[in-house]
Amino acid sequence: MCFQHRHVLLSIASSCLNLQAGDKVKALKCLIRSGDTDKIIFFAGVSRHAEIYTLAANYLQTLDWHARPDLAQSIVTFYSKVSLCTLHAAKLQWPRKP
Repeated sequence: MCFQHRHVLLSIASSCLNLQAGDKVKALKCLIRSGDTDKIIFFAGVSRHAEIYTLAANYLQTLDWHARPDLAQSIVTFYSKVSLCTLHAAKLQWPRKP
């Protein structure tokens, strides 16, 4: 097994361990280090955490998203979800009048 394949497998294994421990941010960071774009998009899409959406969108921006419309769409989707999460959190903290 070549070094690069071993490194990817170790990163994926590390992300699985972090996910089992409940640390989704560390799991996503391990996936980002592995460079598996499809798994990063899938993981961020099902996560429901603003920080994860932001990390995934920032990573996708480092790729050649001009040539791949699916990456551009994922970036827009994740940033839209971040603003929806922020808006929802603001509504929950808004002081209500009796």
